[in-house]
Amino acid sequence: MVAIVYAVQANSRRGQGDGAGALVAARNAKTWTWVSFWVGLAVLVIYLLIGAVLVATGSVDSS
Repeated sequence: MVAIVYAVQANSRRGQGDGAGALVAARNAKTWTWVSFWVGLAVLVIYLLIGAVLVATGSVDSS
């Protein structure tokens, strides 16, 4: 969500002729896109690890 806001800001600033502001906003959008990606990937890995541990310990039925 944050990345989308910065991307919109970059487009708006570019349209207003603020090239430096557009570059800053675009850089922030890129940063937040990568942060979101890595956080999402970490959550997925943790979820899969917890699931594997539960199956391995017999806490849940794997079928």
